[in-house]
Amino acid sequence: MNIPLKNMHTVEYWIDQTPSSETWTSIYDIVLFRNTEKQVTLSGYDIAYTLLHDYGHFRAYSVEDYVDWVFNWERFCRIHLHDFERMYTALYADYNPIENYNKQSTIIDDGSTGATENAPIVATVSQVADDTVNAANPFIPQSKSVSHGKTETDNTRTENTHGNIGVMTNQSMISDELSLRSTKNMITTVVRMFAELELI
Repeated sequence: MNIPLKNMHTVEYWIDQTPSSETWTSIYDIVLFRNTEKQVTLSGYDIAYTLLHDYGHFRAYSVEDYVDWVFNWERFCRIHLHDFERMYTALYADYNPIENYNKQSTIIDDGSTGATENAPIVATVSQVADDTVNAANPFIPQSKSVSHGKTETDNTRTENTHGNIGVMTNQSMISDELSLRSTKNMITTVVRMFAELELI
């Protein structure tokens, strides 16, 4: 457990101690999904400004010098990196906010009759007249018998069922979406987590 130290300084003080050789980007940037196609960086400038704006007068109770301040920030980021990535995925997932059901399936029917290769199969099929014409009405289906052995066909069907399953109206889903976007933001969420752990 960290013990509060005397002469604790504010967040504003520690951020102001940034050496001229460093930038807020180099210190506070958080890289998510590093070395992957999804790599994204949370802006160090945005994080530093949010720290100053929301918690500038709060005090870091376990920091004695600037090295401690940076170490605590870096340790916090390392420990919670996986949490940040999961949060980012949840908050910025590509989805339709007013469509809450989307099912895709592929159905493959190999068409096998189950008979042995040479076994004759006799079936009666209805077929629109082509070679046998009914004089009264040429479009009346004609019945004819056909014989064949085992058949193999590849019938693949894709199915996509989507929409709103009716549990929520579009209006309520839009309202929830707007509420989520206005109250949940990666930068403010990360800064708030840091403040709850390190600041008083």
